[in-house]
Amino acid sequence: MIRAAFLLLAATGTATSPTAERVAGAPVECIHLDSGQGLVIADQHSIVYRDGARTWRTAPQGHCVPLRPFDTLLVEIYSGQVCRGDRFQVIEGGSSIPSGVCRFGAFTPYTRAAS
Repeated sequence: MIRAAFLLLAATGTATSPTAERVAGAPVECIHLDSGQGLVIADQHSIVYRDGARTWRTAPQGHCVPLRPFDTLLVEIYSGQVCRGDRFQVIEGGSSIPSGVCRFGAFTPYTRAAS
């Protein structure tokens, strides 16, 4: 049996890029959402997830509403992970009506560069 959870995740804006001073790894299809801070809209084209020392970055596939920091993501979660192609919607600040359906792209890990 597959259990679905729906999460409302409020985004928090950041002044600098969440992947600044980090090195990209090979993209993966799915990430587990068990120990991080939640999915956050970083900028117009990026959604990030922080998992300890790693920061995962994804972008919407195909057509999607413009992403803005402080908008809220409505995400369908299956089995504690989110995968490329999974659906999400965006709720603009001050609104309660979600956008049309968007889909996640691949997830690229970023780690701090070795000194």
